[in-house]
Amino acid sequence: MVIVEVRYELKEGCRKAFYDRLVSEGIGDASRNDEGNEKYDYYFDPENENEMILLEHWADAESLRKHSQAEHMKKMAAFRSDYVIRSTIHRFESKEF
Repeated sequence: MVIVEVRYELKEGCRKAFYDRLVSEGIGDASRNDEGNEKYDYYFDPENENEMILLEHWADAESLRKHSQAEHMKKMAAFRSDYVIRSTIHRFESKEF
């Protein structure tokens, strides 16, 4: 399994607008329907209104690669800079024991 944590540093006061845009454009729903997706959820830091976290679980690296090239990801890339200052991505490989 591949686990990805994306930490979005957002422009002042833009968290709700960014999240609403992601929902209205169907980015999360489309990503959850991508082959190999096991989790795709957004989280909010109650102490930092200018941060949002995305946690993704993928069956394997190939599923994640295909997801990153999907049309809905290209759509998000087109509007992300309207809301996001910086994205920090952490990727982990997980094995069951």
